Amino acid sequence: MASKIQQLLKELRISNGDHLMLHGNLAIFHQLDGNKKIDQKLRYFLNQLKKKIGKKGVILIPTFTYSFCLNKTFNVCKSKSEVGLFSELSRRLIKKRTSHPIFSFAMIGKEKKYIKSSLNTCFGKESLFDNFKRNNGKILCFGCGFSSITFIHYIEEFSKVNYRKYKIFSGYIKKKNNLKKINTKYFVRKNKKIKNNFLNFENSLRKKKIINYYDFERFNVIKANSRKLFKYGIKAIKKNHHYLI
Repeated sequence: MASKIQQLLKELRISNGDHLMLHGNLAIFHQLDGNKKIDQKLRYFLNQLKKKIGKKGVILIPTFTYSFCLNKTFNVCKSKSEVGLFSELSRRLIKKRTSHPIFSFAMIGKEKKYIKSSLNTCFGKESLFDNFKRNNGKILCFGCGFSSITFIHYIEEFSKVNYRKYKIFSGYIKKKNNLKKINTKYFVRKNKKIKNNFLNFENSLRKKKIINYYDFERFNVIKANSRKLFKYGIKAIKKNHHYLI
């Protein structure tokens, strides 16, 4: 198991100081040989990744809670992630978590800008996604598809696509014994029948080698640079405002 993970990280060319956003499918670690439990496998993987990025690097793993949009209080320390087992297990292992009531992240690293990112917007100026792009962050998908990349919604908001609109969600954030009321602006679909379709975007990025694919046993790992993804996405939407649906 150890040698396979180390070989993968070598192929991914993770560098000292990198800021990484990870999307994952826990099955990618289930496939690895060995008698270790899944939490031990994931902990080993995260520790190896941490060594690669060093003290100035950052790892961000989505721990999103859409229940805030349904008037549920977001408890930074206790609210479970609603975006899969990889996310929830990472939340329990890492414990350090950003405070956005919908788009929170489990976080390894000391970059204060992510912790202090605006709670009043999901994808707008000074959001975590905005700060991630400024830091030239890299996006990695472990065993899950390109459509998992939430950063694309940041591109949609920046482009002010006409099939989405702003909606304000109000509720409470609880952190330890502190309860805080918050309003956050979310660029939502105007109609639930509208569905994103990233296939053309993915194929174009792949042809131009803006995104890269790596084999890892039965799964793929995708790597993308946030700034290049953003730049190409903005250009594509300018030509066709419905490019991502």
